[in-house]
Amino acid sequence: MMDFPISNDGEVLIHGERVIELSEEIAEKVWVSYNRYLSRKPYDPGLFAWGIQYEIRSYVLLYKITNDLKWLLRAVKRCDYLVKYSDVNGDGIPSWGNYNSTYGNDRYASEGYREFSVWDGVISTALLEVSQTILDDPRVRENETLFCRAMEYLDVSRRVVEHYRDAWTSVSDGGYYWDSPKGDVVGPIVNRFSALGIAEIKLYEIARDDSYLERPRAMAMFLRNRLRYVDGCYVWTYRLGVDVTSFKGYEDISHGAIDLEFMLLSYRHGLVFNETDIERLTCTYTKYIWLGFSFRPHLATRVSGEYTADYVPYSRNWVMLSEAGPVIWLFQWYALNDRDIMYNAYYLQGLLQLLSYYPGIDEVMRSFVNYTKVIIDKGVVKYSPVSLYVRSLVDMAIKQFEDGNVKEAYRTLIYTNFIVEKVQRYFFVEVISLLLIILLLSYILVVFTKNKGVFMSSYQLLRMFLIVFI
Repeated sequence: MMDFPISNDGEVLIHGERVIELSEEIAEKVWVSYNRYLSRKPYDPGLFAWGIQYEIRSYVLLYKITNDLKWLLRAVKRCDYLVKYSDVNGDGIPSWGNYNSTYGNDRYASEGYREFSVWDGVISTALLEVSQTILDDPRVRENETLFCRAMEYLDVSRRVVEHYRDAWTSVSDGGYYWDSPKGDVVGPIVNRFSALGIAEIKLYEIARDDSYLERPRAMAMFLRNRLRYVDGCYVWTYRLGVDVTSFKGYEDISHGAIDLEFMLLSYRHGLVFNETDIERLTCTYTKYIWLGFSFRPHLATRVSGEYTADYVPYSRNWVMLSEAGPVIWLFQWYALNDRDIMYNAYYLQGLLQLLSYYPGIDEVMRSFVNYTKVIIDKGVVKYSPVSLYVRSLVDMAIKQFEDGNVKEAYRTLIYTNFIVEKVQRYFFVEVISLLLIILLLSYILVVFTKNKGVFMSSYQLLRMFLIVFI
């Protein structure tokens, strides 16, 4: 696939269509679809957590990108709906729990009818993003109705976080929120305590109350100390402190998107994570999650590089790493561009993040060149007969880029990566095949030289062929 991600006028494209126009089209359909669903089942916390919160955050992105108030007002309407249904059990404490078949979703009943920190965390984060957007934008902050809404969302989210204050395990190097306010029923599942961590950092960003950074700092320490350092990268399990063969093993990139957002927010606020940690997370993406241009789908299912299912549609947030490694933006774009368009909220958020985190084509191309050089220099391709050829292609791409032929440079690098990936995938097969051919030719030559009265040992023949071929 040689599609170029940027139009002649600088717009980001997907399937040749401007991403912003495609996103608005998807957003309209998501709005109608969720309205229809909610009219049939007004309370579904599964949809709230894994659908509507993405929808709200996507509307916020659309508002920031287009400056069209329509999208902010839609986000407000959804937030009003969530606030309306934030206390269906009548205990006076806001939460979007899975209480029973009527006020809940049977799909999640296997974990018991209860409240989930991960649901409350991601939903509160959506409320807080709308609140923060209103309060930070003078154009809408002066609107009394919107200002009151922002303060209401802030208060509800604060009360949600306070609800989990006692649902906490402290250890010598930090701690973590439980997934239930009633008890530690599942242990430290990363995405579940990270979701509350994100919400609490967002609370700090609005309220500027340092107490909202204490628990996120402890969780950041707890998490960082349990990340596994492998070949320059971080990998981690779905639940910390377990063997990789048990309880879902390594983290998947969908739940891992929540983990990543927490780690990046912690880094931005000086909470434990530093620049080296971000470089290692960038390595996680480029070395393990990104499977290559010649592999479809192009992303692994898990942060360890394992592929079991297509998780490209759920890969939002990983593009945030393009601030540290701009080539990641290209990989995310390529993965999304090489699959069918989807009309749901999590896919919509992933699309819009391509616009929000676009580093510029020059930065992307420079990073792409560096990435290609690294996989040539550090991979098995340097031992292959094509080594000189692919290096010449990189030089050609650099020259094309310097001459202003960005599209040609891009296509040259894509072609180069295809070659390198094929060599990496089949290198050892090619080596074994070559050795078998050499041995066969050696045998034939032994027979031939004996018939001619000339004797040359098999060892001497093999050595001769190795010198010639290698």
